[in-house]
Amino acid sequence: DVKSCMNIESTVERIAKKHEALSNPIRIHLLSIVIALEEASWSKIKAVFERVHGGINPNTLAFHIKKLLKCNLLLKYGSVESPIYKANVPKELKREIEEVVKFYRQFVGGSDEC
Repeated sequence: DVKSCMNIESTVERIAKKHEALSNPIRIHLLSIVIALEEASWSKIKAVFERVHGGINPNTLAFHIKKLLKCNLLLKYGSVESPIYKANVPKELKREIEEVVKFYRQFVGGSDEC
């Protein structure tokens, strides 16, 4: 619901201010999606993000995924053509973003939008 989305945005903003690597809220959303999925392809990350937030430019998505890879918060494995992403998040950060991860778990298989 709308109130739930507003609460998540507030949480995301607070985390972004604390962690420079996550200074852009989109990266917190993307990282939370990957944690909620446990591992995910680029297209699955994009699909969940768009289910909740609407469209995202593929170049924007690629840019933010590269930033998360560079700071080692995401790991990439599998083939070059079809990479799979997995979160590599310290326990402290994982606890901090757990509320956001729980939010995304409801959208992993569903079709609700915020």
